[in-house]
Formats: sequence, C-alpha cells, structure tokens
Amino acid sequence: TKSYKTIGLAENALFDALVQWQLDKRETTTAVKAKLVAALPLYDDAIKNANAWVDSVYPIKPGQPMPAERADLAIYPYNLGVRKAGIQAMLKTDVGQKPDMGFLQVDVVER
Repeated sequence: TKSYKTIGLAENALFDALVQWQLDKRETTTAVKAKLVAALPLYDDAIKNANAWVDSVYPIKPGQPMPAERADLAIYPYNLGVRKAGIQAMLKTDVGQKPDMGFLQVDVVER
C-alpha cells in the first residue's frame, strides 16, 4: 500500500543516517544531521499516509462509537511520530554527546 511505501522511504532515510552515524564513530556530525533532516519530511508523509490507511480500514462515523480495533492500527502512525520526535531530539545532540536511541524500539508497521 501507499502507507507501507512511504514508511519504507522514511525508514530507509533513517537507516542511511544511522549508518553514517556509525561510520562517524557514533558522533552526531554535520553529515549525520543532514541525513536526519532529510528524513523528517519523509516521516511527515509516512504519518499522513498511515493515518489515511487507518481511516480507510476503520473510518470514524459521526454518532457511532469508534471501533475498538482502530486502536490496534492507530498505534503505527503514533509510533511514526515517536520515531520523528526521536530524530528531532537526536538533531539537538552535539558532537561528543550520546543521543537517546530509545525511539528505535517502537514498531512502525504490523508484524
């Protein structure tokens, strides 16, 4: 689906940034920051498309209760936002400062 494609593009950009981070001895260098910045709009697109996917599977109907199953899928766009926030936090780290990498622990797609 379009959602998975845009998530893949965002995750690939993050992976590329993290590879650079490893190559740069786990320092948040200018090169790493440039790659992280490039990933941010891809996460915006992934979040938008993931929310559209959730809406298409479990639409919100006025006057109707929200389907309980919707929450099972809505966690993925939320987690993409967590991933984006982690990237933004990593961008604020200086060379020599170790970023919190906990944002990599969340699932952004169904398994």
